This record gives sequence, C-alpha cells and structure tokens, in this order.
Amino acid sequence: MNTRQNLRKLYLINSVFPEITGNDLFFAEQIRHAVEATLEEPVDAGDETGFECFTRALMTLREQWQAGNGGLFEFWDAARNQGFSPLWARSELVSRLKRIAANPEATLLVANLAEAVRPRSGRWTPRARADYDEAVALIRDLARRWSTRSARLTLIVY
Repeated sequence: MNTRQNLRKLYLINSVFPEITGNDLFFAEQIRHAVEATLEEPVDAGDETGFECFTRALMTLREQWQAGNGGLFEFWDAARNQGFSPLWARSELVSRLKRIAANPEATLLVANLAEAVRPRSGRWTPRARADYDEAVALIRDLARRWSTRSARLTLIVY
C-alpha cells in the first residue's frame, strides 16, 4: 500500500474522530490498524470496494463510540446509486437528518459525493464542477434547515 492510499484513510479517520486524534497522525494510524485488523481481507485504499469496506467498518466503530459518549452519527454513501439526483439525495439526507435532529451533538458523513457527480469518463468538466458545487450547497442547506439552532452538527463531505 502506498503513502497516498494511507493518507486517504488517515484523513478520513481524522475527520471522523477529531476528538480522539486531535489531527495527530500517530493516533489516526493506531485507529487505522485497529479497523483493518477487524476486516477479513486487507484493504487497499485504491480499490473502491476495499475502501468502502474500510469506511463502513470505521462508521460502525464511530457509531459504537458515540452510543457510549453521547452524540449521534449518520452515514450516507452518495455513490450507492448510479449518478446523483438532487431529489433522491434530498430524500436520503432528510431521513438521516431527522434521526439526528433532536440531539445536541451529531455528525453526518456524506461519502463518495465526487464519484457520484463526476462523469463516467472520470474527468472533471466545468459542468460537472458546477454540479458538484450545487450538490455540496444542497447538503449544507439541508443540514442547516434540519438542525436546531442550539445543535452542533458536524458535516463531513468527501
């Protein structure tokens, strides 16, 4: 596994567990080893299915940790369906935001948004960039509307 693949995982871990890692790569590396040890097969960050398994295992760990420490956590994989549809995204996000709306501290992780918006060719066109910016704006707007003023909602989009 190369350094770039490890950095992708470490960045995700630092985003999901900032209160534990404090952006310290040593602590993030410890969490990465622990999550990978729970998986049956080695995970390659370049392999999307492997990285998805790693992400899901990390989300399960986060949910278990938050259940014992207060706060709620929701995860949405934007690339689960082919392409990105604002109507479908709104439905998925609102259902998740409803579950965490009443909690004073919550985290919403939106995974694989770039993969869902980017054209199949893999190249970013000006139109695809604009669609991505609109998708991020939609997610931010929904998060703002479906959380209370006193709530502290952490929104992570990658």
